Amino acid sequence: MIGMFSLPTAPMFCSNSNCEVLPASYVKFIESAGGEVVPVSFNATDSEMDQLLESLNGFLFTGGADLKPPPAALRVLQRSEELFKVGDPHNQLPVWGTCLGFEWLVAATSPPSLISGFRADNVNLPLHFLPEAGASRLFGKAPHHILDALKFKNVSFNSHHRGVRPVEWSKRPELRTTLKVLATSLDEDGKEFVSAIEGVDGLPWFGVQFHPEKNAFEHGFLPDGQPAALAKHTPEAISVTQFFANFFVEQARQNRRSFQSVADEAKHLIYGHQTSRAFQPYFDEVFLFSTSASSNEMNPAPPAGHILV
Repeated sequence: MIGMFSLPTAPMFCSNSNCEVLPASYVKFIESAGGEVVPVSFNATDSEMDQLLESLNGFLFTGGADLKPPPAALRVLQRSEELFKVGDPHNQLPVWGTCLGFEWLVAATSPPSLISGFRADNVNLPLHFLPEAGASRLFGKAPHHILDALKFKNVSFNSHHRGVRPVEWSKRPELRTTLKVLATSLDEDGKEFVSAIEGVDGLPWFGVQFHPEKNAFEHGFLPDGQPAALAKHTPEAISVTQFFANFFVEQARQNRRSFQSVADEAKHLIYGHQTSRAFQPYFDEVFLFSTSASSNEMNPAPPAGHILV
């Protein structure tokens, strides 16, 4: 069971002023590998998170608008690091970050390292693998056709203006001792940014600056007939999506945490929540949640016209 934060969005989409959204493509991404999803409010309290983290097998930080990691996300990372230091390989809490989620992993480790100014919006880019990737958990056992697709077929869909330069790893020891660079890409101006990372020495944190889920699960079209997102839907692109989903869910399978009862599990799982088409064509489906928590002042909801990615 994988936790995912729903993110603040404009209140016009919900029945009250506190509205959060979770794109269904991330849920399908996990379900495609046999996992199940537990939606978690962006404004969840520490006590709520502590309870949930006793039952979840992993956590995925989704993409989205420019938001600072909320206290609940920092609690996930804190708990993951605590379990890692205990050293039991069957009681870890793996964390995956996609785009904004990748940025949260960096921001939680070294906030000044995350900068704006990259031009990688609605574009597919190749990955350049560093030598460390060959011995990494994320790519070390990847089939050749997956690595070739990522290197030569431009199947990593990017939609971001923030990122991290590889040089930050030589400048900031907190990055070097926590996260390892596995791959980089060049934006449309030729500026290099880090595109894939994992935790150092077995810390179960994994992040990609691109969007694997969009290849398989986002197909919206603009009124002029052009795709809203230029993510590729080729067999190679779908294989890459499935590779990443399978990898992360397999990491989560290595611990046996569960809810105390079937009824408690059913209460938390996303099943039964209705999807909405309110964010088309940028998202085929989303889950919308009316929350009772007050909005986080540091992370206000994006304006109504702003599309989360």
